[in-house]
Amino acid sequence: MDILGILGIVMGILTIILFITKKFNVIIAAPIATISISNKILSVVGTKNPFNALVALFIISAILTYGGINVFVIIFALIPMAKPIFRKLNIAWKLVTIPVFGGTSTFTMTMLPGAPSLHNIVPSMALGTTLTAGPVIGIVTSIVSIVFLLVFMKLSLSKSLRNKETFHLDEEIKSIDGTSENKQLPSFIVSLLPILTLLGIILLT
Repeated sequence: MDILGILGIVMGILTIILFITKKFNVIIAAPIATISISNKILSVVGTKNPFNALVALFIISAILTYGGINVFVIIFALIPMAKPIFRKLNIAWKLVTIPVFGGTSTFTMTMLPGAPSLHNIVPSMALGTTLTAGPVIGIVTSIVSIVFLLVFMKLSLSKSLRNKETFHLDEEIKSIDGTSENKQLPSFIVSLLPILTLLGIILLT
């Protein structure tokens, strides 16, 4: 098979992945499945202390982004969930940007092999490579990025607590209890199925 034929096959596979990613965003944009996944991770990691709360949000953001969910969908899902937690623990609200954007816009967007983001798909289509190209350097840089983000998160939190910064927003904070009370959330496993399917297609092709 000539080079043009190979490029055609690669671009076809990448186009299918891009299409599936967009469809999964529509499915999860409710964001009922996103809330289900977030609740499970929050229950496992815990939110009894400020650093655990930040780490939980960081893990949620990373998993959802690596699963192909749009960054804006994740932000709209997590911000209402994060407000009551930050208010309860009296954490400075400005710190929410570290776990949310650290998890959505760093290693899961451009470094981890197989990331289904546009930043990985478009160059792959142009260069004729797979989404898992450069796995070693991708994994190494991802580990370095995660360590740096966690250290930075811890230092920023410690500085904020030393300065006695507290949770404060001008607008009235409403409880999010009602957002999921009237909706039956899917199970954690069911919510993960679209993500696992997408990653399976990427890693096995």
